[in-house]
Amino acid sequence: MIIPFKTNLVDGDENVMDLTGLNPSEIRFNYKSRSISIVCKDEYTLEDLDGLSWQEIKKLVIENEGTWDNKASGIEYLIGRSK
Repeated sequence: MIIPFKTNLVDGDENVMDLTGLNPSEIRFNYKSRSISIVCKDEYTLEDLDGLSWQEIKKLVIENEGTWDNKASGIEYLIGRSK
């Protein structure tokens, strides 16, 4: 997932983008357009999956070409997979 750099606040003479909740893996600068983008891996985490019902977990496992056994093994299978 590529997110364009957009400032959330101004701190003195600097524009600041708050990255809370994002885990950027790269920062890219396009010298032609002079734009900055942040690249984040969009993967399932335990926090994403913990509150879902077993039916929702089962649907995600099947969509990700896994085999369904139970909710716990489904969560284990999905953690780290791309959304």
